[in-house]
Parts: sequence; structure tokens; C-alpha cells
Amino acid sequence: MARRRKVRPVPAGGATISPAPFIGLCLLAAAFFLYAASVVLAPWWVVLIGLALWAALVVTSVRWWEPSPGRLPWLGVTAVVLWAVLMIGGGIAFHWHGLWRR
Repeated sequence: MARRRKVRPVPAGGATISPAPFIGLCLLAAAFFLYAASVVLAPWWVVLIGLALWAALVVTSVRWWEPSPGRLPWLGVTAVVLWAVLMIGGGIAFHWHGLWRR
């Protein structure tokens, strides 16, 4: 019978893998559903603007994956906050616009 040797799981290159980029990408995926479901709350063109902003955040997250993975969770939080600002700000703008038209 051959002796077994103990093997430690070590990532390639010996560096530890940070969970930060995965957390950020999960937050961006969750934010996509917020942006896509906004069609119930907002006009179609506001939803398109929101989805374009979300796509820009995803492209930024892919570009930041390797050089600065610690920023990606903040990018995911930014996507959710940006959605809230877009929906609340748009609602306030439409409300004030309706009041001025009377």
C-alpha cells in the first residue's frame, strides 16, 4: 500500500483568494433584477437608462476584477443605491412636474 502524503490546498501562485470580487458581482447580479423589474414603476426610457448604467457598472467591475478586487463590493452597493436614487428621484421629479402643470 502506498503512503498518502498530506496536501494543503494552495491557490496558484501562492496568493490567497479574496471573496470581495465575488460578493461585488453577486450584488451587481441582484441589482440587475431591481433595474429590470423597474419597468413596473418607471417609464421604459428610465428603465433603459438604468440598465445602461448597470451595464457600465458591470463593465467597470470586470475591468477592476484583477487590479483592485476590494472595490467590487462597493461597486455593487453603488448599483443598489443608484437604483434607489433613480427611482426615488424620478418619482419626485414626476410629482413636481405634475404639480407645476396644474
